[in-house]
Parts: sequence; C-alpha cells; structure tokens
Amino acid sequence: MEEKNFFGDLLRETLSRSRGEVGGARSSRIAAAAWIARCVGNVDSLGSIKEDLPRLGKVLKIKTMDRGTLVFGEGQNNPGVWILREGIVHLQIGSAKDTEIVGSIRSGGVDGDIATILSMPTAYSAWTVEDCKFYYIEPTDFIDLLDNEPDIARLWMTSVAKRLVSSQSRVVALLGSNIEVQLARLLLSENSNNYISISQGALAAMVGAQRSSVNRALKEFQRRGILEVEYRSIKISNPEMLQSVADL
Repeated sequence: MEEKNFFGDLLRETLSRSRGEVGGARSSRIAAAAWIARCVGNVDSLGSIKEDLPRLGKVLKIKTMDRGTLVFGEGQNNPGVWILREGIVHLQIGSAKDTEIVGSIRSGGVDGDIATILSMPTAYSAWTVEDCKFYYIEPTDFIDLLDNEPDIARLWMTSVAKRLVSSQSRVVALLGSNIEVQLARLLLSENSNNYISISQGALAAMVGAQRSSVNRALKEFQRRGILEVEYRSIKISNPEMLQSVADL
C-alpha cells in the first residue's frame, strides 16, 4: 500500500506540471514514463528521477502487435528497448522446426536493452503469444538517455542487475532437482494471479525435460488438487501446496 501511494503521489506531482497542453499528449507520455520507471527500478529510486520523466516520455513509442508476431529476431543487432505493457511474449531459440522456449515476458517486463547497451546480437527471438502492446525506445535514443541522464542510467542498471540475479537464482534452483520440484519452481516464477498462460511443450522446453515427463508431473499435481490443466494454460488451485513442493 505504501508503494502504491508513493507512486501515485509522484505521478500526480509530475503530471501537474504538464497540464494545459493540447490533447494531454505530454501527460500521457509522462504517465507512461513513470510506469516504466516503476517497472525497471524500485520505490526508493523513483523520487530521484521525477525531473527526468518528461525526457524519458519524449522518446517513447507505442507499438501494438497481433498474436504470433515476431518482436525481434535471434541474432538481431541493436533491437532497441521493448517494455511490455499488455500481453505475453515467449523468448525462443532455434529454427521454426526445432524451437525451444527459454523464457517469457509479461506486463512490466523489459528486453532488448542489454543487447543494445552491448551492441551485440540478441541471443533469442521474441514472439507474441497474445495481442500485445509495447512501449519502445529506439537504440540511439536509449543510448543517448544513458549517456546524458545519470539518474535514468542508474535506474536502468538496477533493472539489469535485478534480472541477472533472478536468472542466476533460477538456474541454481533448477540444478539437481527432480522434475516435480523444477516444474513447481517454474510455475511459481511464471505465476500471475494463480494463472499461467503457457503450453506443456513450452514448460518442457523451459525445464529441459521431455514433454511426457512434464505431462505426468502435471497430472500428479492435478490429482493432488494443486492445479488444473487447461488448454495452453494452467490454473493454480493451491499455491501453498505448490510452494511446499518447490521448497523440497
């Protein structure tokens, strides 16, 4: 509750300086910038960048994509920065005939920034699983922000560090565990309001197991009342029991 109030106060204070402009376009951009700042940073850092929100909002572009659209390709240079506002995106490697899903992004997720910062090709492709809405920053605009806005650069480095720690923790957690424990941990990490929009094939690829093994584990979870398997999705019925499996 404190975080929500802090963010609301910050946003109202910042927007109050942009009233009176035609169509409220500036206000909309600042609101989007504040939302992005909250996603990539933390509450303690938001206050320090409120003066920079108009600068961040100025370079934002809105992109909408239908389900099944390529956001950026594997091996693409300087993809720019993609911040997912609505929808789900899968991260994939391999060819169309031999594809493995290595991760997913939901609302508030960020990608493309690390490859853009390092001027290196992307390690995977990104595909929309649902109709999606993105905030997008061109590569040159993003690098210019980092070069000239120290508070925004510090905020973004916080995001990069948090994602790195999360990825390392996930790899360590999956190593040496049986399929049920691995699957429980993955489901919890992908959980959104006790609902996970993902296929069994994608789950199998993400834990590095055979689809038949994942199917058996899911059926066992369902038998125990932990979850319900639906078409290309999973509903968690008992998060506490799922957590107890993940903690083994």
